[in-house]
Amino acid sequence: MNSDLALHLQPYFSPGIMALLCAAICAVTAATFFFAKRAIIPRIIFAAILVAAALNPQLVRTERTQQTSVGLLLIDDSESQRVAQRGPALEDAAKALLAHGQTLPAFEWQVMRYSSLKDADDRVTGGTRLNPALREGMASVPPAQQAGIVILTDGQVDDAAALKPVKSDVPIHTIVTGARDFLDRRLIIREEPAFAEVGKPRSLTLEVDDIGFAPETTAKVTWQLNEAPPQDMLVKPGIPAQLTFSPEHRGLNTLDIQVEERSGEVTTLNNRVTLSISGVRNRLRVVLVSGEPYQGERLWRSTLKSDPSVDLVHFTILRLPTSRDVTPVSELSLIPFPTQELFEKNLDKFDLVIFDRYSMRGVLQQRYLANLATYVRKGGALLVAVGPEYGRDLSLYTTPLGDVLPVSPRGQILDTAFRPMVTPLGRRHPVTKGLLATSPQAKWGPWYRLSAGTAMAGQTIMEGPLDLPLVVLDRQGEGRVAMVMSDQSWVWGRGIDGGGPYTTLIRRLVHWLMAEPDLEEEHLSAAVEGRTITVSRRSLRGPSQPVDIERPDGTKDVLVMKETDVGLYQATIETTQSGLYRLQDDSGSTVASVGAVRRQEIERLDPTDEHMLAPTQKTGGGVYWAEDGVPAIKLLTGEERLAGRQWMALRDRSDGAIARIARQPLLPAWGWLVLLCSSLLASWWRESR
Repeated sequence: MNSDLALHLQPYFSPGIMALLCAAICAVTAATFFFAKRAIIPRIIFAAILVAAALNPQLVRTERTQQTSVGLLLIDDSESQRVAQRGPALEDAAKALLAHGQTLPAFEWQVMRYSSLKDADDRVTGGTRLNPALREGMASVPPAQQAGIVILTDGQVDDAAALKPVKSDVPIHTIVTGARDFLDRRLIIREEPAFAEVGKPRSLTLEVDDIGFAPETTAKVTWQLNEAPPQDMLVKPGIPAQLTFSPEHRGLNTLDIQVEERSGEVTTLNNRVTLSISGVRNRLRVVLVSGEPYQGERLWRSTLKSDPSVDLVHFTILRLPTSRDVTPVSELSLIPFPTQELFEKNLDKFDLVIFDRYSMRGVLQQRYLANLATYVRKGGALLVAVGPEYGRDLSLYTTPLGDVLPVSPRGQILDTAFRPMVTPLGRRHPVTKGLLATSPQAKWGPWYRLSAGTAMAGQTIMEGPLDLPLVVLDRQGEGRVAMVMSDQSWVWGRGIDGGGPYTTLIRRLVHWLMAEPDLEEEHLSAAVEGRTITVSRRSLRGPSQPVDIERPDGTKDVLVMKETDVGLYQATIETTQSGLYRLQDDSGSTVASVGAVRRQEIERLDPTDEHMLAPTQKTGGGVYWAEDGVPAIKLLTGEERLAGRQWMALRDRSDGAIARIARQPLLPAWGWLVLLCSSLLASWWRESR
């Protein structure tokens, strides 16, 4: 315990009265100079003693408890510290500071580590942010014990301007790890699109930056979209370049970009960038042809129009070309069916064609339907909903379009109420899987008509009475066909007798026809959460085959899948490497990006003291380089300089809190009385001489 002794004044009167009293005493003393010159000195002494007694001087003894000075050692252990042997240098500098701290009296370190690995599940992070770790470390130390802050970092700190101590007199010192001579090549994405339209070209801006190297003519950049073959392009370092790609499907598209390694660079960690780009459809162009007006026609139209991503063109055959009536042509509101424009000139511009209860009555010629069959085989989509007309002579099955239709008519119509049934295959198929969970089949309303047919190809996912096919899906060439063998689906949409999942079923059918990955029967996917990859395989073929895995370092392994749901097989991988994982099985391949490959943290890896100069110098601290040696540490109490060439200073907080304050008068009352009387006697004696 330390103690201090100090003299404090505690006047008996207020400052105003004390000022008047002092002025009066001085005036009286000055007046006596003219009347009693011999006793002037004793009288001055008497006046001084009188003023001192009125000021009431006190001896104050302050006793303080001795405490420990605490310095905060903040270690930047981010991913950029794991290159160019910075890790060992970082640990050596930390050990030297800790050892030096043990030699200082009443001093200890509070150590805080910042690691960017805790942000590894972010797709794009904000780089190294030390301020939260600094705040957390300072909060654990009482303000009276905070001696200073020492930060070990490579200088690539994104919130350096926000670094400041809790107390204004606490210095911040920085020791920069890494070498000043740094050679590195990095790949920078200047403009990264968050989404892109499926099938349409989209560009991004990239740049190759050579740090510390002599200028080079070109650098080879290799990029790969999803599982497509890699492509190369030449880029001049320091000059932005455009990379153009086209997303293949809706949802997540992975774009992997890598620049070739340059001889002499200290790391290739920032030579590669993996982007996750969302594929979207701007407008899905659909043509709906209704063969005749009926109650379900309006529901088809309203369902498709309710989707903002659908651009619908709808035609209803209200009268045949051979129809005759006496209505003047000028009063007709009908328009001719633009058959040539739709099915010859502009057919390729549509994503989906829907026939609803259409029969051959002279509106579409055979060559147009042949064009439509070719359109399907080349990648188009066709949805056919049939009624009684499908089993008659004018059926679409009797036309060239029948070659791509998976159900042949039997010529029978079942006009009876029945509840649609999901087949065993349909319970596994992504189009109808889960329909029972969202709308229990026992509560589904009935349909009242079914066109009997025989499934010649494809997959029957729903059926009616007598095991007759109701909903059939099929692939023809590169395109897809879906058939609904009833014109009664509208009763679900109207909610008759309880209704059913009409909207869900129609939208899934449309999305399956558009080859959406989430509705593929055989589909391999991977989801990343933190450092864990969840691999999912959807299959209709029974037990899943093992999945081959290729890690970022090139090593390979085999993953055994387990069935977690009907038709769904899954497995998890705990990863230790950051980068691109490639997965492949007999159904296809996919990629998974782990560790937020495109993080600001690893974009720039060269060490620098530029960012840390302002926050350290503002507090009186200094910036040092670890390659020059760890500076010595001093503990100072005054306002001396806190940083030198080879040393740094922290505040000495060894004097702790006040434990006791003792006060006593400088003289007791009788002592002041003795002094006053003595000065009066001295004055009388002097005057009597």
